[in-house]
Amino acid sequence: MALKETICPAIVTIGYNRPKSLYRLLKSVANAKYDFYNIPLVISIDKSEIQAEVVGVAEDFEWNYGEKIIRTFNERQGLRNHVLQCGDLAEEYGAVILLEDDIVVSPEFYSYTVKALEFYKSEKRIAGISLYSHKYNGFAQKIFTPVHNGFDTYFAQFGVSWGQCWTKDQWNCFRDWYSTNGSRKLQRQDNIPTEVSNYSEKSWGKYFIYYMVETNKYYVMPYEALSTCFADVGEHVSVANTAHQVPLLMGKRSYKFARYEDAEKYDIFFESINIRQYFPKEIADGLCVDLYGLRGRKISNRYLLTSKCKPYKKLKTYGLSMRPKELNIRFEIEGDGIFLYDTQTSKQYDGGEDWPEIYYDTLGLEWRTALKYGIKEFWDRGRRKLNNCFIEIFHVPSKYRPLKL
Repeated sequence: MALKETICPAIVTIGYNRPKSLYRLLKSVANAKYDFYNIPLVISIDKSEIQAEVVGVAEDFEWNYGEKIIRTFNERQGLRNHVLQCGDLAEEYGAVILLEDDIVVSPEFYSYTVKALEFYKSEKRIAGISLYSHKYNGFAQKIFTPVHNGFDTYFAQFGVSWGQCWTKDQWNCFRDWYSTNGSRKLQRQDNIPTEVSNYSEKSWGKYFIYYMVETNKYYVMPYEALSTCFADVGEHVSVANTAHQVPLLMGKRSYKFARYEDAEKYDIFFESINIRQYFPKEIADGLCVDLYGLRGRKISNRYLLTSKCKPYKKLKTYGLSMRPKELNIRFEIEGDGIFLYDTQTSKQYDGGEDWPEIYYDTLGLEWRTALKYGIKEFWDRGRRKLNNCFIEIFHVPSKYRPLKL
């Protein structure tokens, strides 16, 4: 039996027009391990041309750990409004675990979430609990590995839409911000990646990212994922890919959660915040960390740490050998892969190359394989763009259209 003060979040799944995806998600939820028998499961299904088929999957699904509620809509809500309405269920249930239909969860996802909620229940600097664990920086299209400092969690401002939990208080904090900013056109900002600024206004995640950055809040991130993403073809995905598939934790374990003060922290650019501790205070206070090269040309800070060659005075150089990149700084590895610049002192560009970083990021990818992949990707993208142009020019009815980019 659950203790009276234990938060038992409702599981809320979101479906639209992918019945096979919803079935796969629900199957993984059913196969998970639970210590409680009063867990609400809400299956929320937006209006589509095949809504009856999707509802049929939900009706056939057997849930043995609590009440099953199927929510449907008579009119299309759209992903942004649909997610917001599902998040609002945190008010009714105290907390919700939100799972979109292209997700699969670990057998331990619920146990982890309950324990994380208990540990972080008084922490006001977090925006939610993530089940997903990023292994890929999609903005830079490069592998991401966080520094592991002995805990099972770290803090990050990454957008999370592939498995997350919010308490009532956490969701209400976002809703308060959204009540003022939900109708605002989110402009480009230096502290937000351009890719995020370019997200469609239909994206709920875009607003949540701006919320975290502007209020200086973080998700609690697990080092070992409790959910993974298939990125199935659908309304917002034209081509399925495995870039965001991550290994799932498959066995039971005890967790050592990191307090805010002890945790490794990463900003929205996937850059380490803790790395500043390895520099003198004068440099640390004015340091811009840009190891992924995402911040663009406009750097207002005096000091810049980057793997890109810049026309400034080099104060120190580091090798690019250890993983993650931050460890090259901590261990003061010699080399010319990472540079600390003084941006107030211009210097003639020395013609440096990006090859060290390319070799580092490709992890020894053989050139024939890279060439083969490049040709195929070029062909597929070109074909899809031509196809979309054909649709627009000849006004092909929606029922005959393939999914657009």
